[in-house]
Amino acid sequence: MIDQGHVHTDISSILECMETGPYGQVFRWNDTKVNFWSQFMHDLGLVIRLPPERVVLSPTSSLLQELLPAQGGPVRPLLETWHRDYYAVFTRLGEVHEGLARALLRLEQQGHMTFTYASDAVGSVLLCGRRISHWTHAAAGGTHVDSL
Repeated sequence: MIDQGHVHTDISSILECMETGPYGQVFRWNDTKVNFWSQFMHDLGLVIRLPPERVVLSPTSSLLQELLPAQGGPVRPLLETWHRDYYAVFTRLGEVHEGLARALLRLEQQGHMTFTYASDAVGSVLLCGRRISHWTHAAAGGTHVDSL
């Protein structure tokens, strides 16, 4: 569903997708299994579950903070790593999924990270219409002093 660009869905749509998709041959899907997996993915922070039936295909801020490396840098390699190792980041058109884009912009709005765009940078991405190429951890707000 992420590769198709969906941001919101419901249990019945997920069930239909699972029954007709490649996993339809592996398991017999029903409401109970879809509810279990959607709750499990909610508990992991991969989606946001809005009972009784709605699912927002957007990771939580806390999950994204845990996945951020210690050093900032180019955005595209970071997103490609997440896409390869953790969960779907890009739609089939190669765009950053809107749910993830909103979650990243929410982190910036909360002061956890900062995005910039360098016009000569290779591999910039669009987050909800905003072009970015690099990210950094937001400043801690004070001068760091090493303890003695």
